[in-house]
Amino acid sequence: MIFRMTHILMIVSLCILPAAAGTFHPAGKGAAEIFNRVAGPFSTKASAWDCAHGDMTLLPKDKPSSSQGNQEDKQGFLSSFEPEFYDSSADEHPEDSAPAIKLKVTAEIANIRVKPSIGSNIVRQFSQGEIIEAVRKEGEWFLVKLEPDETGVVSGYVHESLVLAIDDIPAEAGTVKPAVKPDPKIEILPPPKIDPVKDVPEKPARLPVETKRPETVSPIAAKPVDREPSEETALAAEAVHGMYLSIWGGGGLSAIGDLNTGAQGLADFYAAQINKTADQTISPARAGLQFGGEFGIPISPGFFLAIGAEYLFGAKESVLAFSPNIPQAGSFKVKPRFSTLPVYLSLVYYPVEYFYVKAGAGYFFAQANYQYLFTYDKTIRDWQGGANAQGLGLLGGIGFVLSFGERFGLIAEVNGRYAQLTGFKGTGTFLEEGMTEPINEEGRLYAFDSRTSSQTSYPQVFIRSKTPAEGGVENAREAKVDLSGISIRVGVKVKF
Repeated sequence: MIFRMTHILMIVSLCILPAAAGTFHPAGKGAAEIFNRVAGPFSTKASAWDCAHGDMTLLPKDKPSSSQGNQEDKQGFLSSFEPEFYDSSADEHPEDSAPAIKLKVTAEIANIRVKPSIGSNIVRQFSQGEIIEAVRKEGEWFLVKLEPDETGVVSGYVHESLVLAIDDIPAEAGTVKPAVKPDPKIEILPPPKIDPVKDVPEKPARLPVETKRPETVSPIAAKPVDREPSEETALAAEAVHGMYLSIWGGGGLSAIGDLNTGAQGLADFYAAQINKTADQTISPARAGLQFGGEFGIPISPGFFLAIGAEYLFGAKESVLAFSPNIPQAGSFKVKPRFSTLPVYLSLVYYPVEYFYVKAGAGYFFAQANYQYLFTYDKTIRDWQGGANAQGLGLLGGIGFVLSFGERFGLIAEVNGRYAQLTGFKGTGTFLEEGMTEPINEEGRLYAFDSRTSSQTSYPQVFIRSKTPAEGGVENAREAKVDLSGISIRVGVKVKF
């Protein structure tokens, strides 16, 4: 009678128990590998379903000792196990229970990405010296906890090359919460007695496992695996990231063109007029000094948009003596000068931290000047003139950076430019013996050929109010000043 009443009470309790609120899996000491679900705690009938070691099932949280399981809305009882209870809420946010790993940002900017990949989107950035907390480390990446913002992002990944772990990384950082032990206040009933003959756990029938022969891939047909570039290789911008300012000085050579040709032509013209021979030729104005700077703004990994300006100038004075062994034989002094100020916009690319290439376009503000002084016996003739022009040009170059610390470095650059300008406008003056005031003439800088009685033509360059067309003048055109050339410069670079 007592046995029957007990059995009825257990059946009624199963009908009124609330939905399962806890989970267990057979994991206790001495737990069996296979567990059978039976109809009741003392039933000897065959099992309806089996539960293997490590499987999860549901138990009523208020009566964990009843050993009642649930599988696909079918209820039954399990025997001979020691259940281990877990709090399922611990799996929702495992990072909340992970020990924090304090990281210090060592790079100037540390990018926090959605996924542990260099190609993943950037969701947050931290500056050098900031302290951030990581939940765990996954390979070369740290999972970082973030303060929620308008996007709702609360975590992201940062590469290990950009940070330094202040504390030792825990061995179990980032794992789920340990099992929650049953409340000791809950009454634990002893397991039911089992008939060793009738209630022997039945082993489930094992299904045959289908085996497949591994497919042999021909080495010729095998395709190379697409590998994502490593963080160190792809983060050229992480190494040279941030804005920068460069200041330099140096020198270079320029073609100049008509300005030098006209100076030599006028010297030859007067040598022919007095029938004398000069002791040397004109030294052209080609070499010059320069100084300038540029400001760079990062636009993508490894790429910068640079805005810069430089000033380049040069002059060369030459003095020619006609028949130097004869006193008062005459001389010719010439001094061409040029200067330019290009303001440019260029794209700078750093494939590695210490090397870069650049190319861009600029607007050149240029000036051309000349000074001719001819003396022979009592004849003195003096010409001076200066004209300005503007125009477009191209620039490009390569450079090297020698870093000193994280913010300073020395740069060495080889730079080339292409710019041929015409349309120079200015004022020229002429003064000779017997004149008290010079003659001024405003106009353009012209290049033309002047022919003598011997039918030999000599190139000349002067400022004229209109195109030269007097007798003996040929091939008149606007003078061209060729500022194309190459320069070498060194300087300093400061990163922000």
